[in-house]
Amino acid sequence: MVARSTLKTARAATAMFLPSVNIPFQAYPSFIIGANILFACIYSTTITTNRRLLALSRMALSIPGTWAFIRFAWSYGYTRDHSRGTYLGMATMSLYGIMKLLEVCWIRELDDERPRWVLKPNAVRDMEKKTDGKPQPGTEGEGGQGKVVLPIPTDFRGRMAYTFDYLTTIRGCSWFADRVWEFAPAYASTYNPPWASSSLAFLQHQLISLVIQAFLMDLPPFLSTFKSYPPSRF
Repeated sequence: MVARSTLKTARAATAMFLPSVNIPFQAYPSFIIGANILFACIYSTTITTNRRLLALSRMALSIPGTWAFIRFAWSYGYTRDHSRGTYLGMATMSLYGIMKLLEVCWIRELDDERPRWVLKPNAVRDMEKKTDGKPQPGTEGEGGQGKVVLPIPTDFRGRMAYTFDYLTTIRGCSWFADRVWEFAPAYASTYNPPWASSSLAFLQHQLISLVIQAFLMDLPPFLSTFKSYPPSRF
């Protein structure tokens, strides 16, 4: 009984937090098209030549990109044999893509400012030790103030990293340990929990957290098996 309840809980959690596992096969083409358009639009913001042409191209591409995300989440051609969590996850992914397209292709064009990386205070201190307090070439701001703004990459590898990092960030956290995005909350650059000191400590903490969450999700349905409910009249 417990094993069956745990299996149901695991399936529900998978559908909610990992919707791509249960996404209908027919939906993948639309998502791939929308994601690639969004990726190309973000990548184009790192190019400094022909800005007007690139801006118009992004605006034009945002239309089929938005349509692809809409079709991905709300197409009526899918067979409705998946859980509500799956479709909720698809809708969330679709709305995120649409909002990101709106930001990259339209809102950012109003001030022509692009998001930038900012070094964390501990990374700034390490840089000052290596350069004897002098700011590193290619950075902006004063290291003594704890804020060093990194320039937008100009090489292919750097642009790809910039695009992927910006595509996957929500609150301004970065995949790179020494930086955050400039729109991140203040605590994001100073937050340094003890379990993040090493990869092993991080994995241990996340595993314990996962076990606790699974236990709490499984507890209510498990306790409900000890009580018999009258059949519904409706």
